[in-house]
Amino acid sequence: MGESNLQINEYIYFDDQEISSILAQVNRGYPSVLKTSVSDTQGTERRNDINPKISLKGESKIPFIGKGGTQAGIAGTHSHSTTNSNINQSAVDSEYEDYALNVIEENLREIICEDICNENIQEGNLVKFSSDFNFFDIKQLKDLYNSKSFMQVSLSNKQNKKEKDAVRNDINNFKNIINALSISYEDTMLLEAKDSVIIAKESKIRMSHSQITMLDFTKRKLTVLGRVESIIDKEENELKNIINNVDKINKMMPALSISMLSELFELKKGNKLIKPIALYFT
Repeated sequence: MGESNLQINEYIYFDDQEISSILAQVNRGYPSVLKTSVSDTQGTERRNDINPKISLKGESKIPFIGKGGTQAGIAGTHSHSTTNSNINQSAVDSEYEDYALNVIEENLREIICEDICNENIQEGNLVKFSSDFNFFDIKQLKDLYNSKSFMQVSLSNKQNKKEKDAVRNDINNFKNIINALSISYEDTMLLEAKDSVIIAKESKIRMSHSQITMLDFTKRKLTVLGRVESIIDKEENELKNIINNVDKINKMMPALSISMLSELFELKKGNKLIKPIALYFT
């Protein structure tokens, strides 16, 4: 195979909504291309497509300036479909959406912190770093620990009653944690990476639950691009007892959520809670 400078990233998480929001604030607006589609109940359809343009030092439909004065068009899609008075709108174009991340990283290079251990990082900062990682698939863990089959295969005929009781107790304790986590973090995928916990939307993961298990064996570093939403400011012992110090009902769920995260990830003071924008391998 010949050598090439082309780098193809493998995106396993891509939050197009967050990316669109950032693009809307860069270079005077989100570069979009309109596409309309209207259908009636008989199935007829009208379309109006505008193709993206890329030009060098010339005018473009999309005011995005790249290196060397290049103006590049990044296609978005806006669609309208009408059937029995139902109107749906979307803004998705998979051909170009991944490239949008390159635009963000290039334009915001000066404000994206690439050292997650930097003590000057503040809540709200954009960060990018590569790290070893651990996935915690809450849905899969919940299904597993609530399965009678899992309990059965976890026990051995070579174990005595005391040992079996200890295994059952451990499984039940962890099952309770997972069940509580599934309430606080419904439709969520949790990742641990370099003293940070990444809380990702399950709907934005580009792999199935089964495919994610393959990543347990990879030796690659995962690149994380995201926003620091919170920085843990309590010591480990305080986190474990935080649920006992709740004085108002509206603080119960946040306290319960952070307490369970602490049990699962052994959170420490200074750890970051990150909302991911993209997760990928290079």
